[in-house]
Amino acid sequence: MATIGHTLVGLSLAGCTTVKARGGVMPHLWAAFIVLLAHAVDLVEWGAAVFLEPSADRHFLTHAPFSTGVLVLLIWLVLRLCTKLRSPVAYLTVAAAVYSHLLLDAVPVRRFVALAYTGQGTEGLSAFERSFVAEICLFGLVFVLVALARAALRPKCPPKGRVAAYVLALAALAAAASRLPAVWLPVYLASLTHAALLLRDRFNVRQLWGMTAILPVLAFVCVEALASHLTAKGLALRAAGRFREAIQVHERVLRLPIRESDMWQHFYVAINYYYLGQFDQAEAEFLDAIASDDTSPWPRIYLARLYGNPKSCSSGLYRPAEAKALYLAARSREPDVNAIARIEKGLAELEDADAR
Repeated sequence: MATIGHTLVGLSLAGCTTVKARGGVMPHLWAAFIVLLAHAVDLVEWGAAVFLEPSADRHFLTHAPFSTGVLVLLIWLVLRLCTKLRSPVAYLTVAAAVYSHLLLDAVPVRRFVALAYTGQGTEGLSAFERSFVAEICLFGLVFVLVALARAALRPKCPPKGRVAAYVLALAALAAAASRLPAVWLPVYLASLTHAALLLRDRFNVRQLWGMTAILPVLAFVCVEALASHLTAKGLALRAAGRFREAIQVHERVLRLPIRESDMWQHFYVAINYYYLGQFDQAEAEFLDAIASDDTSPWPRIYLARLYGNPKSCSSGLYRPAEAKALYLAARSREPDVNAIARIEKGLAELEDADAR
């Protein structure tokens, strides 16, 4: 899940907790603090990527509810010792913020977000950019509804303002159902503006200091964004036939402290070496890619392609039997349609070579 989804969920959870529910504690830091906790799993894993060995599991918390529970207990302990926070509701909100990360990063949820949003106006966008728009639409709706409810349920809310909030909430639901950015984005902005006007007496300049709590998140986002930019640049250089420059770019990404597995970067480096005819280096990078992530079929598919290529004879890497074994191993790793087609094509090419 992209950072925007976790941020919107964190803001929504913070909005669900009133000042009274948390005993008036942390009045200017609460929202930023909950947003920070919504990213806590990412931040812990990112810190591990920086300070631990590269071979360490980069997602040791994302798929480990028990270990995440230990993290929650540690956060509770720090809050209990360092603040006057005593409300059970506030502590449950803290736990919900941390665990929301695991829920949003679960494969079924990510698949649902991708499939549930098929809005028009996203033509020409990359898969990542489409997922970004989808998260703003779906999780932004949650934030809009929470903000309107928080404003409308205040005792001091004027009747007309309350009615307008309810109307805008219904409009936001209808706009989200349209899945058209040109429809839901203006409605969301109008709804948030209305909620902000109703809650304007609650705002304080000192709340801006709360932004300091999310500086670690911004650092994490900047590093991940740089890695994404460099990866796209490397792929563009490869498409332009500038293979050596592409290798340098992907190797630079490998030196960045990111949570994502190194598998794809090793894979891209290997492909560039393959196109350069440097099969020894390509083989080493394909093997590194497999060692980084044993679940993906693609490094095995392309390594099999290398072993099955007669041009690799000069390097002593023409090994049809190993190529066939790799194709079969890749097929056992639940490949997608494109990978299956490439596997079948590779096996057919090996059979044709044997027949000749």
